[in-house]
Amino acid sequence: MVYSLGVLLADGFETIEALLPVDVFRRAGEKVVLLSTNGKKEVLSAQGVTIKTDALMEELDPKDLKAVFLPGGMGGAESLRDNLKAREFIQEVYANEGLVAAICAGPIVLEKAGLLKETHFTAFPGLEEKYFEGLKPEDQLVVLDKRILTSRGPAPAFPFALALLATVSSPIKAEAIYQAMQGPMVFPAEKWKNISID
Repeated sequence: MVYSLGVLLADGFETIEALLPVDVFRRAGEKVVLLSTNGKKEVLSAQGVTIKTDALMEELDPKDLKAVFLPGGMGGAESLRDNLKAREFIQEVYANEGLVAAICAGPIVLEKAGLLKETHFTAFPGLEEKYFEGLKPEDQLVVLDKRILTSRGPAPAFPFALALLATVSSPIKAEAIYQAMQGPMVFPAEKWKNISID
């Protein structure tokens, strides 16, 4: 089975960043798979929410994903960054022409995986000195460059999720979800549309 989105989860992930894109994709009728990277199906968020994933990462072929997504939460992001198998999984999705998405601290995993060289990206403010040596995150809400989509933190998770859906599936579906979820009352469409640097 091919999934539109695979979400890699490690203990310490940021709850809203992980689940808002899942919600948006499932509302749009897209297939999403939650993947644990910690060897058991239950994963604990930074806010103490336990999520039962659909599968372990090792049980899925990266070729079965159109996109892979890494939420933030420093504990979860550092765990993914230090997990060689997770980095190789992400690299394989990208090598197979898939989209790689990360939010908040999630881009630190992409840096360690070698995917941010000569790429425009954004991340949670203040991570530059410790995690992105020689790289400068953009001061933007959502950035898409070379099949890498990034964003900054929990509040931007909604426009980020819409940009992710528009890129992986359809801008028409993303617009419908934006309208149905009362998005226009919260933020203008420009926050998730026309964000590509390519």
